[in-house]
Amino acid sequence: MSIEITEMRARSSADPGLEAAIEAPELLLFCRDLRGTLTDVVVAAAGRALACSSSPTGGAVRSDRTGVGVLVTAGSAVLVPVVRNATEAPLPQVRAEVARLVEAACAGRLAPADVGGAVVTVSCEQPGTGVALREPPTGCLLTVDRSGPDSPELTLALSGDLSELGVSEAGRFFALLARLLRHPYRRLV
Repeated sequence: MSIEITEMRARSSADPGLEAAIEAPELLLFCRDLRGTLTDVVVAAAGRALACSSSPTGGAVRSDRTGVGVLVTAGSAVLVPVVRNATEAPLPQVRAEVARLVEAACAGRLAPADVGGAVVTVSCEQPGTGVALREPPTGCLLTVDRSGPDSPELTLALSGDLSELGVSEAGRFFALLARLLRHPYRRLV
């Protein structure tokens, strides 16, 4: 297994970003064993990586902005409910919260407390069903693409407002996230 993270680069002058190609066959087995989705595991991994991230001054990411958003398309609307317990809850609780929020978003029953305050928004759409966004809904946008439904290769891209994490912390967050996703049995259980 290998991980290849490209240098921090500017997609445009206003959109710095990171990109990584990882082979993660363990991740697919983990999702199957968990009976969960790739989104569930990526949200939990992003939460764990946020919990371990600190600002350049050594402090933690602002406590009021530690949620992980989930990009949900409901009809023609794009909604971003926030999983607030992703940084500390056990994986089954994160999975249950993702399921609850996605169901509420699709049914039009999101409460005001269910939105806002995400540092990172996760988009794990299946190939061909994604929504092109002009800018991330909040903070950074983490997209996870698979070349095919059975492919163990994932492309991770972190873009948007990296200032919430700090540029150097964004790199550390991204590298930790990639490690968590490559070895979920050892790092997310």
